[in-house]
Amino acid sequence: MNIISTKVHGYLDYIVGIALILPWVLSYEGTPALVSSLVGLIILVYSFMTNYEAGAIKAISMNTHLVMDCITGALLIASPWLFKFSNTISTPFVMVGVLEILVVLLTRPKPSGRLNEVAAQKERERKGAVTR
Repeated sequence: MNIISTKVHGYLDYIVGIALILPWVLSYEGTPALVSSLVGLIILVYSFMTNYEAGAIKAISMNTHLVMDCITGALLIASPWLFKFSNTISTPFVMVGVLEILVVLLTRPKPSGRLNEVAAQKERERKGAVTR
């Protein structure tokens, strides 16, 4: 059931990444703020480098991106216990991590439209096909 396009997924990536790097908006301090900011920055970097509509560099495949989303989601879920701040705040980290993994499960793994045409053209050129 892949109902989220890669374009919408890209928007969600940047929204979540930006929200996570702004811990003072969410009233986080100390270790929770550091973990949130670092995970948010990581999400923004690999989103910027993904081969989808929202990516600029297009160096990472969408499948790799989705695996990285699962890893960052799992890290967010586990972080309150890994970094020993579960007694102060855990619910937002668990919720965002679960939502991130849910979005992966609902995302179509292939970009649609023009981006697929460009990728197909590059693949034909790489294989030495004559193009017009």
